[in-house]
Amino acid sequence: MSTLNNNQVVAVNTNDLVLNQTIVDIYSTPENFADIKSNILQFGVIQPILVNRSNLVVVSGNLRLKIARELGYKAVPVIFCDLTEDELNSYLKQVQKARAC
Repeated sequence: MSTLNNNQVVAVNTNDLVLNQTIVDIYSTPENFADIKSNILQFGVIQPILVNRSNLVVVSGNLRLKIARELGYKAVPVIFCDLTEDELNSYLKQVQKARAC
């Protein structure tokens, strides 16, 4: 069963995090990318990135991490979760199904 670490937000070095390649392959760059980037530049990364603790792979927040790196951020807010491989695969299948609709 997946667990969150009490929703505790911690700052994590952007270079330590791994983009979720499956999500990268599913989603194209959104049309409002420049607006999102501008908002992050102005306000910072407000919504923490959800990261699997065991391998530091991003579960949710690839775009925020990508933009933060482009803007030169050294750290981003992260909430860690503990997902088994099966849980992560199930989540990714749901993302793919939602994207196909």
